[in-house]
Amino acid sequence: MRCEEDSDHSPATLAAHIAAPICAAAFVRERGQQPTAQYLEEYAHFLEVHLEPWTVTTEGSLVPGIRRDFIRLHPADAHNPQPDEDPNHGVLELRNQPPGAPTLFPGKDIVDAGFLELVRYGIRQPGDPPVEDSLCVVDAVLRVDTLVGPCWRRYNHDGYGQRTDGGPYQGWGGDTDTPDRC
Repeated sequence: MRCEEDSDHSPATLAAHIAAPICAAAFVRERGQQPTAQYLEEYAHFLEVHLEPWTVTTEGSLVPGIRRDFIRLHPADAHNPQPDEDPNHGVLELRNQPPGAPTLFPGKDIVDAGFLELVRYGIRQPGDPPVEDSLCVVDAVLRVDTLVGPCWRRYNHDGYGQRTDGGPYQGWGGDTDTPDRC
Protein backbone atom coordinates (compact mmCIF):
# COMPACT_ATOMS: atom_id res chain seq x y z
CA MET A 1 0.00 0.00 0.00
CA ARG A 2 2.83 2.41 0.74
CA CYS A 3 5.04 3.79 -1.98
CA GLU A 4 8.20 4.93 -0.20
CA GLU A 5 10.74 2.17 0.21
CA ASP A 6 8.75 -1.07 0.21
CA SER A 7 5.30 -2.42 -0.45
CA ASP A 8 3.61 -2.98 2.85
CA HIS A 9 0.78 -2.21 5.21
CA SER A 10 1.21 0.96 7.22
CA PRO A 11 -1.20 2.48 9.74
CA ALA A 12 -0.91 5.91 8.09
CA THR A 13 -1.70 4.63 4.62
CA LEU A 14 -4.49 2.40 5.88
CA ALA A 15 -6.03 5.44 7.61
CA ALA A 16 -6.30 7.18 4.23
CA HIS A 17 -7.53 4.01 2.54
CA ILE A 18 -10.29 3.72 5.15
CA ALA A 19 -11.31 7.38 5.25
CA ALA A 20 -11.44 7.84 1.47
CA PRO A 21 -14.11 5.23 0.70
CA ILE A 22 -16.20 6.43 3.65
CA CYS A 23 -16.17 9.95 2.20
CA ALA A 24 -16.82 8.63 -1.30
CA ALA A 25 -19.75 6.58 0.01
CA ALA A 26 -21.39 9.73 1.34
CA PHE A 27 -21.02 11.42 -2.06
CA VAL A 28 -22.45 8.54 -4.08
CA ARG A 29 -25.27 7.99 -1.58
CA GLU A 30 -26.31 11.65 -2.09
CA ARG A 31 -26.55 10.82 -5.77
CA GLY A 32 -28.80 7.83 -5.17
CA GLN A 33 -26.17 5.14 -5.72
CA GLN A 34 -26.87 3.06 -2.60
CA PRO A 35 -25.23 -0.19 -3.84
CA THR A 36 -21.98 1.64 -4.60
CA ALA A 37 -22.09 3.40 -1.23
CA GLN A 38 -22.61 0.09 0.54
CA TYR A 39 -19.73 -1.50 -1.35
CA LEU A 40 -17.40 1.37 -0.39
CA GLU A 41 -18.43 1.20 3.27
CA GLU A 42 -17.94 -2.58 3.35
CA TYR A 43 -14.46 -2.22 1.87
CA ALA A 44 -13.56 0.44 4.44
CA HIS A 45 -14.91 -1.83 7.19
CA PHE A 46 -12.79 -4.73 5.88
CA LEU A 47 -9.66 -2.59 6.13
CA GLU A 48 -10.63 -1.22 9.54
CA VAL A 49 -11.07 -4.65 11.13
CA HIS A 50 -7.65 -5.65 9.81
CA LEU A 51 -5.78 -2.66 11.26
CA GLU A 52 -4.51 -4.40 14.38
CA PRO A 53 -3.97 -7.83 12.81
CA TRP A 54 -1.84 -6.22 10.08
CA THR A 55 -0.05 -3.40 11.91
CA VAL A 56 0.10 -3.97 15.69
CA THR A 57 2.89 -6.14 17.00
CA THR A 58 2.24 -8.26 20.06
CA GLU A 59 5.96 -8.99 20.39
CA GLY A 60 7.28 -5.48 20.85
CA SER A 61 10.78 -5.29 22.26
CA LEU A 62 11.65 -1.59 21.98
CA VAL A 63 10.34 -0.55 25.41
CA PRO A 64 10.38 -2.92 28.38
CA GLY A 65 6.86 -3.83 29.43
CA ILE A 66 5.19 -2.72 26.19
CA ARG A 67 4.62 -5.70 23.91
CA ARG A 68 1.87 -4.18 21.75
CA ASP A 69 2.32 -1.14 19.51
CA PHE A 70 1.67 0.03 15.98
CA ILE A 71 4.65 -0.67 13.76
CA ARG A 72 5.70 1.68 10.97
CA LEU A 73 5.37 -0.84 8.18
CA HIS A 74 4.42 -4.46 7.83
CA PRO A 75 6.33 -5.70 4.80
CA ALA A 76 4.14 -7.33 2.18
CA ASP A 77 5.02 -8.73 -1.21
CA ALA A 78 2.65 -7.06 -3.65
CA HIS A 79 2.98 -10.08 -5.96
CA ASN A 80 2.06 -12.67 -3.33
CA PRO A 81 -1.71 -13.38 -3.32
CA GLN A 82 -1.44 -14.90 0.19
CA PRO A 83 1.11 -12.79 2.10
CA ASP A 84 2.06 -13.37 5.71
CA GLU A 85 -0.22 -10.90 7.48
CA ASP A 86 1.28 -11.29 10.95
CA PRO A 87 2.99 -7.99 11.96
CA ASN A 88 5.33 -9.95 14.22
CA HIS A 89 6.93 -11.40 11.09
CA GLY A 90 8.73 -9.79 8.23
CA VAL A 91 11.95 -7.96 7.61
CA LEU A 92 12.24 -4.42 6.27
CA GLU A 93 15.09 -3.36 4.06
CA LEU A 94 16.02 0.24 4.78
CA ARG A 95 17.96 1.20 1.67
CA ASN A 96 18.84 4.65 3.03
CA GLN A 97 21.52 3.43 5.42
CA PRO A 98 25.18 4.54 5.29
CA PRO A 99 27.60 2.29 3.38
CA GLY A 100 28.48 -0.77 5.44
CA ALA A 101 25.64 -0.27 7.94
CA PRO A 102 22.95 -2.90 8.45
CA THR A 103 19.99 -2.54 6.08
CA LEU A 104 17.69 -5.34 7.29
CA PHE A 105 15.57 -4.88 10.41
CA PRO A 106 12.60 -6.78 11.87
CA GLY A 107 9.51 -4.83 10.81
CA LYS A 108 8.11 -5.08 14.34
CA ASP A 109 11.11 -3.08 15.60
CA ILE A 110 10.64 -0.01 13.38
CA VAL A 111 8.22 2.64 14.67
CA ASP A 112 6.96 6.03 13.63
CA ALA A 113 4.05 8.25 14.63
CA GLY A 114 2.05 7.55 11.45
CA PHE A 115 -0.55 5.64 13.47
CA LEU A 116 -1.78 9.04 14.68
CA GLU A 117 -3.50 9.43 11.29
CA LEU A 118 -5.98 6.84 12.60
CA VAL A 119 -6.89 9.25 15.41
CA ARG A 120 -6.90 12.33 13.18
CA TYR A 121 -9.36 10.64 10.81
CA GLY A 122 -11.56 9.35 13.64
CA ILE A 123 -10.82 5.68 12.96
CA ARG A 124 -9.39 5.14 16.45
CA GLN A 125 -9.95 7.09 19.64
CA PRO A 126 -7.08 8.81 21.49
CA GLY A 127 -7.48 6.47 24.50
CA ASP A 128 -7.43 3.31 22.39
CA PRO A 129 -4.92 0.95 24.12
CA PRO A 130 -2.71 0.32 21.05
CA VAL A 131 -2.63 4.08 20.40
CA GLU A 132 -1.63 4.82 24.00
CA ASP A 133 1.02 2.07 24.02
CA SER A 134 2.35 3.30 20.69
CA LEU A 135 2.66 6.86 21.99
CA CYS A 136 4.79 5.55 24.86
CA VAL A 137 7.01 3.66 22.41
CA VAL A 138 7.36 6.66 20.07
CA ASP A 139 8.28 8.92 22.99
CA ALA A 140 10.84 6.43 24.30
CA VAL A 141 12.41 5.62 20.92
CA LEU A 142 12.03 8.71 18.75
CA ARG A 143 11.90 11.70 21.10
CA VAL A 144 14.99 13.85 21.33
CA ASP A 145 15.26 16.71 23.82
CA THR A 146 17.05 19.65 22.23
CA LEU A 147 18.05 23.07 23.54
CA VAL A 148 14.83 24.52 22.10
CA GLY A 149 12.51 21.72 23.22
CA PRO A 150 11.58 18.20 22.25
CA CYS A 151 11.36 16.89 18.72
CA TRP A 152 10.74 13.44 17.28
CA ARG A 153 12.64 11.55 14.66
CA ARG A 154 10.67 10.31 11.67
CA TYR A 155 11.39 6.66 12.47
CA ASN A 156 14.17 4.71 14.13
CA HIS A 157 17.07 3.84 11.79
CA ASP A 158 15.93 6.55 9.38
CA GLY A 159 18.81 7.27 7.03
CA TYR A 160 17.33 10.23 5.16
CA GLY A 161 18.59 13.74 5.61
CA GLN A 162 21.88 15.50 6.10
CA ARG A 163 24.90 13.36 6.89
CA THR A 164 26.53 13.47 10.32
CA ASP A 165 29.44 15.49 8.90
CA GLY A 166 26.99 18.13 7.60
CA GLY A 167 27.17 16.90 4.01
CA PRO A 168 24.02 16.55 1.92
CA TYR A 169 21.91 13.44 1.58
CA GLN A 170 23.32 11.29 -1.23
CA GLY A 171 21.39 8.04 -0.92
CA TRP A 172 21.98 7.98 2.82
CA GLY A 173 22.14 10.51 5.58
CA GLY A 174 23.31 10.81 9.13
CA ASP A 175 22.90 8.51 12.05
CA THR A 176 19.49 9.60 13.30
CA ASP A 177 19.66 7.16 16.17
CA THR A 178 22.39 9.23 17.84
CA PRO A 179 20.72 10.79 20.91
CA ASP A 180 22.14 14.31 20.46
CA ARG A 181 20.75 14.71 16.95
CA CYS A 182 17.25 15.50 15.81
